[in-house]
Amino acid sequence: MIRRASQAGIEKFVIVVGYRSDLIRNWFDGRSSSVRELRGNSEYHKSNGISALQAKDKIHENFLL
Repeated sequence: MIRRASQAGIEKFVIVVGYRSDLIRNWFDGRSSSVRELRGNSEYHKSNGISALQAKDKIHENFLL
């Protein structure tokens, strides 16, 4: 999904991680990636809006959730 979004012209990615975030962080470590930032969300079991709030200081335009 990130690769295709990059091909479509999306340049910045902020990924909010929760459950098993260690696996996701490890996967991105050491990879050449356009992901600029991973944010944690300890309340990942709640609705997606809670995750979006974790990145609110990075969201200044339309975004994909």
